[in-house]
Amino acid sequence: VRGIQFFNRHQLADVLIVGRGGGSMEDLWAFNDERVVRAIAASDIPVISAVGHEIDFTLSDFAADLRAPTPSAAAELAVPERSGDRELLAKLVRRLERAMEAKLTSSETALSRLTEEWVLTHPERLWEAGSQALDTLDRRLEQAATTRLTAKEQKLQLLSTKLTALDPYAVLRRGYTITENDRGQVVRQPAQLQPGDTLVTRFAEGTAVSTVDAVKEG
Repeated sequence: VRGIQFFNRHQLADVLIVGRGGGSMEDLWAFNDERVVRAIAASDIPVISAVGHEIDFTLSDFAADLRAPTPSAAAELAVPERSGDRELLAKLVRRLERAMEAKLTSSETALSRLTEEWVLTHPERLWEAGSQALDTLDRRLEQAATTRLTAKEQKLQLLSTKLTALDPYAVLRRGYTITENDRGQVVRQPAQLQPGDTLVTRFAEGTAVSTVDAVKEG
Protein backbone atom coordinates (compact mmCIF):
# COMPACT_ATOMS: atom_id res chain seq x y z
CA VAL A 1 0.00 0.00 0.00
CA ARG A 2 2.80 2.42 0.90
CA GLY A 3 4.55 1.59 -2.36
CA ILE A 4 1.48 2.33 -4.48
CA GLN A 5 0.85 5.57 -2.63
CA PHE A 6 4.51 6.61 -2.87
CA PHE A 7 4.64 6.21 -6.65
CA ASN A 8 1.35 8.08 -7.04
CA ARG A 9 2.44 10.89 -4.75
CA HIS A 10 5.68 11.50 -6.68
CA GLN A 11 4.38 10.41 -10.11
CA LEU A 12 7.43 8.22 -10.68
CA ALA A 13 5.95 5.75 -13.16
CA ASP A 14 3.74 5.51 -16.22
CA VAL A 15 2.33 2.17 -15.10
CA LEU A 16 2.53 0.03 -11.94
CA ILE A 17 2.77 -3.78 -11.90
CA VAL A 18 1.40 -5.10 -8.59
CA GLY A 19 1.92 -8.80 -8.01
CA ARG A 20 4.27 -11.71 -7.37
CA GLY A 21 5.13 -15.10 -8.79
CA GLY A 22 3.35 -18.33 -8.00
CA GLY A 23 2.69 -19.57 -4.51
CA SER A 24 0.13 -21.08 -2.19
CA MET A 25 -3.16 -19.39 -1.40
CA GLU A 26 -1.62 -18.14 1.84
CA ASP A 27 1.28 -16.63 -0.08
CA LEU A 28 -1.10 -14.77 -2.38
CA TRP A 29 -3.61 -13.75 0.28
CA ALA A 30 -2.09 -10.28 0.72
CA PHE A 31 -3.59 -9.39 -2.66
CA ASN A 32 -7.07 -10.04 -1.22
CA ASP A 33 -6.45 -7.55 1.59
CA GLU A 34 -8.96 -4.68 1.52
CA ARG A 35 -6.24 -2.08 2.04
CA VAL A 36 -4.29 -3.29 -0.99
CA VAL A 37 -7.43 -3.48 -3.14
CA ARG A 38 -8.48 0.05 -2.16
CA ALA A 39 -4.98 1.41 -2.84
CA ILE A 40 -5.05 -0.14 -6.34
CA ALA A 41 -8.52 1.26 -7.04
CA ALA A 42 -7.46 4.75 -5.89
CA SER A 43 -4.26 4.81 -7.95
CA ASP A 44 -4.05 7.59 -10.55
CA ILE A 45 -1.31 5.60 -12.29
CA PRO A 46 -2.67 2.66 -14.31
CA VAL A 47 -2.15 -0.65 -12.49
CA ILE A 48 -1.54 -4.10 -13.96
CA SER A 49 -2.30 -6.93 -11.52
CA ALA A 50 -0.05 -9.96 -11.98
CA VAL A 51 -0.57 -12.37 -9.09
CA GLY A 52 0.59 -15.98 -9.19
CA HIS A 53 -0.11 -18.14 -12.23
CA GLU A 54 -2.81 -17.88 -14.87
CA ILE A 55 -5.28 -19.94 -12.83
CA ASP A 56 -4.91 -17.74 -9.72
CA PHE A 57 -7.40 -14.92 -9.14
CA THR A 58 -7.41 -12.34 -6.33
CA LEU A 59 -9.44 -9.23 -5.54
CA SER A 60 -6.53 -7.12 -6.77
CA ASP A 61 -7.16 -8.47 -10.29
CA PHE A 62 -10.65 -6.93 -10.28
CA ALA A 63 -9.55 -3.58 -8.84
CA ALA A 64 -6.66 -3.13 -11.31
CA ASP A 65 -6.94 -1.53 -14.74
CA LEU A 66 -5.65 -4.72 -16.36
CA ARG A 67 -5.01 -8.30 -15.25
CA ALA A 68 -2.00 -10.25 -16.53
CA PRO A 69 -1.81 -14.04 -16.09
CA THR A 70 1.80 -13.87 -14.83
CA PRO A 71 4.34 -11.16 -13.85
CA SER A 72 6.35 -11.78 -17.02
CA ALA A 73 3.19 -11.32 -19.09
CA ALA A 74 2.59 -8.03 -17.27
CA ALA A 75 6.05 -6.83 -18.28
CA GLU A 76 5.31 -7.68 -21.91
CA LEU A 77 2.04 -5.72 -21.72
CA ALA A 78 3.76 -2.68 -20.19
CA VAL A 79 6.74 -2.43 -22.55
CA PRO A 80 6.25 -1.64 -26.27
CA GLU A 81 7.55 -4.17 -28.78
CA ARG A 82 10.56 -2.58 -30.49
CA SER A 83 10.90 -5.28 -33.18
CA GLY A 84 7.96 -3.70 -35.02
CA ASP A 85 10.14 -0.65 -35.78
CA ARG A 86 12.73 -2.84 -37.49
CA GLU A 87 10.04 -4.66 -39.46
CA LEU A 88 8.57 -1.35 -40.63
CA LEU A 89 12.01 -0.10 -41.66
CA ALA A 90 12.66 -3.34 -43.57
CA LYS A 91 9.31 -2.98 -45.37
CA LEU A 92 10.16 0.58 -46.36
CA VAL A 93 13.54 -0.54 -47.69
CA ARG A 94 11.92 -3.30 -49.76
CA ARG A 95 9.29 -0.89 -51.07
CA LEU A 96 11.99 1.60 -52.09
CA GLU A 97 14.00 -1.12 -53.80
CA ARG A 98 10.94 -2.30 -55.76
CA ALA A 99 10.12 1.28 -56.78
CA MET A 100 13.66 1.90 -57.99
CA GLU A 101 13.73 -1.39 -59.89
CA ALA A 102 10.45 -0.47 -61.57
CA LYS A 103 11.80 2.96 -62.52
CA LEU A 104 15.02 1.49 -63.94
CA THR A 105 13.08 -1.16 -65.86
CA SER A 106 10.83 1.52 -67.32
CA SER A 107 13.86 3.58 -68.34
CA GLU A 108 15.55 0.56 -69.92
CA THR A 109 12.37 -0.24 -71.85
CA ALA A 110 12.11 3.32 -73.11
CA LEU A 111 15.76 3.31 -74.12
CA SER A 112 15.30 -0.04 -75.87
CA ARG A 113 12.38 1.37 -77.84
CA LEU A 114 14.45 4.37 -78.85
CA THR A 115 17.27 2.17 -80.10
CA GLU A 116 14.76 0.21 -82.20
CA GLU A 117 13.63 3.31 -84.07
CA TRP A 118 14.16 3.16 -87.78
CA VAL A 119 16.49 6.13 -87.48
CA LEU A 120 19.04 3.77 -85.93
CA THR A 121 18.04 0.44 -87.42
CA HIS A 122 17.97 1.79 -90.99
CA PRO A 123 20.10 4.90 -91.05
CA GLU A 124 20.55 4.59 -94.79
CA ARG A 125 17.08 6.09 -95.18
CA LEU A 126 18.45 9.36 -93.94
CA TRP A 127 21.36 9.43 -96.26
CA GLU A 128 19.16 10.97 -98.86
CA ALA A 129 18.84 14.01 -96.57
CA GLY A 130 22.51 13.95 -95.75
CA SER A 131 24.81 12.22 -93.29
CA GLN A 132 25.05 15.36 -91.19
CA ALA A 133 21.40 15.10 -90.11
CA LEU A 134 21.98 11.48 -89.12
CA ASP A 135 24.98 12.38 -87.00
CA THR A 136 23.00 15.12 -85.27
CA LEU A 137 20.10 12.81 -84.43
CA ASP A 138 22.47 10.11 -83.18
CA ARG A 139 24.22 12.53 -80.83
CA ARG A 140 20.91 13.86 -79.53
CA LEU A 141 19.67 10.35 -78.86
CA GLU A 142 22.84 9.38 -77.04
CA GLN A 143 22.82 12.57 -74.96
CA ALA A 144 19.15 12.15 -74.06
CA ALA A 145 19.66 8.55 -72.98
CA THR A 146 22.74 9.46 -70.93
CA THR A 147 21.00 12.42 -69.29
CA ARG A 148 17.95 10.35 -68.42
CA LEU A 149 19.96 7.50 -66.93
CA THR A 150 22.13 9.95 -64.99
CA ALA A 151 19.06 11.64 -63.52
CA LYS A 152 17.60 8.28 -62.48
CA GLU A 153 20.88 7.24 -60.86
CA GLN A 154 21.10 10.55 -58.96
CA LYS A 155 17.52 10.18 -57.74
CA LEU A 156 18.19 6.62 -56.61
CA GLN A 157 21.33 7.71 -54.78
CA LEU A 158 19.44 10.57 -53.09
CA LEU A 159 16.67 8.28 -51.89
CA SER A 160 19.20 5.74 -50.67
CA THR A 161 21.08 8.46 -48.75
CA LYS A 162 17.87 9.70 -47.14
CA LEU A 163 16.89 6.19 -46.13
CA THR A 164 20.31 5.56 -44.59
CA ALA A 165 20.09 8.84 -42.67
CA LEU A 166 16.73 7.80 -41.21
CA ASP A 167 18.00 4.41 -40.07
CA PRO A 168 18.56 4.64 -36.28
CA TYR A 169 20.61 1.45 -36.31
CA ALA A 170 23.10 3.03 -38.71
CA VAL A 171 24.03 5.45 -35.92
CA LEU A 172 24.56 2.54 -33.52
CA ARG A 173 26.74 0.73 -36.04
CA ARG A 174 29.06 3.78 -36.12
CA GLY A 175 29.87 3.21 -32.47
CA TYR A 176 27.21 5.29 -30.75
CA THR A 177 24.88 3.90 -28.09
CA ILE A 178 21.44 4.70 -26.69
CA THR A 179 21.03 4.79 -22.91
CA GLU A 180 17.62 4.28 -21.32
CA ASN A 181 16.46 4.18 -17.71
CA ASP A 182 14.53 1.26 -16.23
CA ARG A 183 11.30 2.84 -17.50
CA GLY A 184 12.42 2.70 -21.12
CA GLN A 185 12.99 6.48 -21.34
CA VAL A 186 16.04 7.79 -23.23
CA VAL A 187 18.56 9.47 -20.89
CA ARG A 188 19.85 12.70 -22.48
CA GLN A 189 21.50 14.45 -19.52
CA PRO A 190 22.94 13.58 -16.09
CA ALA A 191 20.17 15.51 -14.34
CA GLN A 192 17.78 12.66 -15.17
CA LEU A 193 19.82 10.21 -13.08
CA GLN A 194 20.32 9.40 -9.44
CA PRO A 195 22.76 7.00 -7.79
CA GLY A 196 21.28 3.54 -7.75
CA ASP A 197 19.34 3.97 -11.01
CA THR A 198 19.42 1.07 -13.43
CA LEU A 199 20.53 1.87 -16.99
CA VAL A 200 20.12 -0.14 -20.18
CA THR A 201 22.70 0.69 -22.86
CA ARG A 202 21.78 -0.38 -26.38
CA PHE A 203 24.49 -1.16 -28.94
CA ALA A 204 24.12 -2.09 -32.59
CA GLU A 205 24.05 -5.70 -31.44
CA GLY A 206 22.90 -6.40 -27.90
CA THR A 207 22.45 -4.41 -24.69
CA ALA A 208 24.24 -3.90 -21.37
CA VAL A 209 22.56 -3.30 -18.01
CA SER A 210 24.40 -1.17 -15.41
CA THR A 211 23.80 0.70 -12.15
CA VAL A 212 24.65 4.37 -11.52
CA ASP A 213 27.26 4.78 -8.75
CA ALA A 214 27.53 8.56 -8.96
CA VAL A 215 26.24 11.43 -11.13
CA LYS A 216 28.59 14.18 -12.33
CA GLU A 217 27.47 17.17 -14.37
CA GLY A 218 29.47 19.66 -16.38
